[in-house]
Amino acid sequence: MFTYFIRIHEHWKQDVMALALLTDDNPDFHPNQYHYQYRDTALVYRFATLKLLEKSEAELEIAGNPFSIGMLAARKALIKQNLSDDKQLVWKMDLVRSLQNTNYEQYKTRNLLHFIRCYVRFDKRANFSTFDKQIQETLK
Repeated sequence: MFTYFIRIHEHWKQDVMALALLTDDNPDFHPNQYHYQYRDTALVYRFATLKLLEKSEAELEIAGNPFSIGMLAARKALIKQNLSDDKQLVWKMDLVRSLQNTNYEQYKTRNLLHFIRCYVRFDKRANFSTFDKQIQETLK
C-alpha cells in the first residue's frame, strides 16, 4: 500500500487518502499502519481501514455506486460457508437485478457481473450454468 501511495502521489501531484479494505474473517485482525526501519531511518505509514464484516448489508447498499455492489458480493463471500449453493444463487441474482436498475456504462456492468460471477464459487458446477442463463434472461 505504501508503494502505491507514493507512486500515485508522485505521478498525480495530488493529496491521497489511502483506505485498506479488510476482507478477512478474523475480527481481531485490524492493521492500520506500515512500519519501516533501517538503522537511523524510520518511517510509519498510517492509513484508514474498513473492515467489511463490521458493516451490515444495509450500510453497504448505496444506490448508484458500483463499488457498493462489489462490496456486497465480497461480504457474502465471507459468510459463504453458512450458505447453500441455492441461497448463493438467490443473492447473486439479487445483485444482478440491482445492476439491471442502474444506468452504468456497459463496461462497468460487464465488469461487475464478472466479479459477482467469479468472486464466490458455487460448489455445484451446474449452478454456474444456471446463473449464466438467469443473467442472460434478466438483462435482455
